[in-house]
Amino acid sequence: MKPVLWFLLSWKRYWKRPGFLLLLLVLPCSAFFFQKEEDKPQQGIRIAVYAESKDPDSLDQMLVEKLTAYRNEAEGMFSFYQVSSMEELEKEVAARKAECGYVIYQGLEEKLEKRKWKGAIGLYEAPSTVAGLLSTETVFSLMIEEYDKTLFLNYMADKLPRAKEEGLGDGYENGYGNEYKSEYENDDLDAEELYDSFLKNGTTFQFLYEDGIEGKGRSGKDMPGREDGSGQTDRLSQGEDLNQTGNFLHSLQEESKEAVPRQEKGTIFPVRGFVAVFLFITGLYGGVTLGQDEKQGLFFMLPAMEKGLCRFASLAAPVMLGAVSGIATLWISGEMGFWLRELGLLLAYAIAVTIFSMAVKRITVRGELLSCMIPFFLLGSLIFCPVFVDVGQYVKGARLIGRLFLPYYYLAFF
Repeated sequence: MKPVLWFLLSWKRYWKRPGFLLLLLVLPCSAFFFQKEEDKPQQGIRIAVYAESKDPDSLDQMLVEKLTAYRNEAEGMFSFYQVSSMEELEKEVAARKAECGYVIYQGLEEKLEKRKWKGAIGLYEAPSTVAGLLSTETVFSLMIEEYDKTLFLNYMADKLPRAKEEGLGDGYENGYGNEYKSEYENDDLDAEELYDSFLKNGTTFQFLYEDGIEGKGRSGKDMPGREDGSGQTDRLSQGEDLNQTGNFLHSLQEESKEAVPRQEKGTIFPVRGFVAVFLFITGLYGGVTLGQDEKQGLFFMLPAMEKGLCRFASLAAPVMLGAVSGIATLWISGEMGFWLRELGLLLAYAIAVTIFSMAVKRITVRGELLSCMIPFFLLGSLIFCPVFVDVGQYVKGARLIGRLFLPYYYLAFF
């Protein structure tokens, strides 16, 4: 009965320490803050877009619509938004409301068909920004995604009669079996219908596009554009020779039959790792406090049989308070799994921390020495245990060192 009473009295004593209570609140409050920040819609890098053509069916306007919808669909890092005029785009970039701006000049599709790349798309950049270089690939890929159907139809314009003679209408028997035969066994084989069908029936149409400069990688700096009267230099930042996209691979491949489920993610704040380390350090701090209590003779009058249990209860009190803080942190951050499993693992870990701290305290004898060792255990846990990253995947022997620290074993269950 005395160990239980000692545990409750120690619990009450720690409750009266403002500094310790503040530490208990740090993790839940931090988790709450990070969770709220992550729940906010992220705006991304703002990039202005303007198309000179107002025809809603033109490639120019379709590309603008695709760019403005890009972030919502793909959760990308760029947030494209449309402006109403060239002057507005220049003002947005000059005022740094947009990191850069793209101007889609009149007749984009006609220029691409005639291989007139210069002056097709202009890029306006704010000083000392890299958003232009980073976003050009996204703009170009979305343009090709919108334009590839036209490329395919142009490519197949004189190929379909020969394709039908070679057995295209017989179900792609050369390597692809007869699973699509029923779709194309009629005589009226249309390239557009074929393209749309293969986008929807579990296969994909692929093409390969390259920068057309003797195998060099893309570089916006190597692609001069047109000079306008304002002194601004515009450039199409991708590809000197778009005709290289004609060298695409006309191939069909099976998609994976089982889609990989997207795992639900918690907060990017490494909550569980910090909870494990916090509990570990709390136990060591409890060991230091226990040493001070022994020095003051707090356990001197207790019977020998109860002395050890009361010491353990005194040390367990701050650890259990830390465990309560840890459970609250996991719940607030959304990292909480099945509650019974979480409680069981955290309770077992708290007991292990108490036993370990008691053992280290007995080995060091002096509380001052144990206090000096706390930074070593803290840094070792943060570095060698998978709190931020699993160092053992990159550094040979790091996992063996990590096993010297208790958080390693708790985090191994997750």
